[in-house]
Amino acid sequence: MSGKKTGVQNIKVHLDWNKNDNNKQIIKEVTDRTLFQVSDTLQSDMESILTYDFDPQNANAEKAVLRLFRYIAKTPEYQLI
Repeated sequence: MSGKKTGVQNIKVHLDWNKNDNNKQIIKEVTDRTLFQVSDTLQSDMESILTYDFDPQNANAEKAVLRLFRYIAKTPEYQLI
């Protein structure tokens, strides 16, 4: 490359969540920050993202919680806001 900048900027994202909670507690903590109520279907979908064997101490736990947040941000309920 000729030293041109592409205009792409990396931004480090950090979510504030309790690393001692289990998957359902983390889902509740994240969804309590939103303005919409969580349906049973949406709850089930989120539990498939953060499965029952989710380990918050795992090195990839932050990425899993970020995937959960991205999923919530793409839901129609969230998009209405």
